[in-house]
Amino acid sequence: MWHAISYGGLTLWYCGVYARDRAWAIGVSVFCLGLLLEVAQSFTETRYAETADLLANLSGIIAALLLARMGADRWCAKVESVLRPTS
Repeated sequence: MWHAISYGGLTLWYCGVYARDRAWAIGVSVFCLGLLLEVAQSFTETRYAETADLLANLSGIIAALLLARMGADRWCAKVESVLRPTS
């Protein structure tokens, strides 16, 4: 569950910062980050790579991409419009 929330949040964050047409590239990049971290864990003595973690990462990424497609990708512009002082 925490993997899905974390990777979904990370994906949605970057979807809010970059243009909408970059969403799939963001999703793939965040997935690759998770894959590399899982591989790196397999080289330690106290941690190990888990397919379930990778699937949880992917579920969070997909959920975030769907939310971004439904309009949540404009969160950054909305925050800026609220924080920007009016003249």
